[in-house]
Amino acid sequence: MPVIRSIEEILIRARQRLAMTQVEMATAVGTSVRTLSRWEGGRSSPDASERHKVAALLYPVDPQLAREAAAAGGKTLEELGLEKPAPPPAPAPLPAPLPPAPPARLLVDAVVCAVASTLEAIEGAPVPIARARAAVASALTTARDLHLDLDAAVEALSPAPASNAQSRAEGSPASAEPRASKGRK
Repeated sequence: MPVIRSIEEILIRARQRLAMTQVEMATAVGTSVRTLSRWEGGRSSPDASERHKVAALLYPVDPQLAREAAAAGGKTLEELGLEKPAPPPAPAPLPAPLPPAPPARLLVDAVVCAVASTLEAIEGAPVPIARARAAVASALTTARDLHLDLDAAVEALSPAPASNAQSRAEGSPASAEPRASKGRK
């Protein structure tokens, strides 16, 4: 923690560090010996501009004490032009560029293959890629013409949780199961 000195201590220490007499110090600051003596004795106090002059005199000899004198006058060494301001922090590095996206044709082929696989699973027979491609092209063209967002379409296609009554009414697989009757085969 830095030492906090009174202005009297700063002035006395400054004169010692500068190896000046009261006459030399008073002349350098632009005041009388009597006024300097009062400052050092705590009977009066230098104004901010006089404290800044002390900081400027001290800076080449004792930058830390100069910093205290400047602070006692309400300024920093940078504000007094005695030190250069610290450089601004370096900008954050740019994120690594994303790899280029695969060509649209390859992405569409992946969608067509997914459709073909799903249809094969449902129908239990191979589905020609040309048929799946035609179905995807038709669906996407219609979606575009309807200004349907892809995320909205995916959400609309997601199964909604349904109650048992709704499931039976809509003919879901749960409603297609026959009820087992007790004791009868």
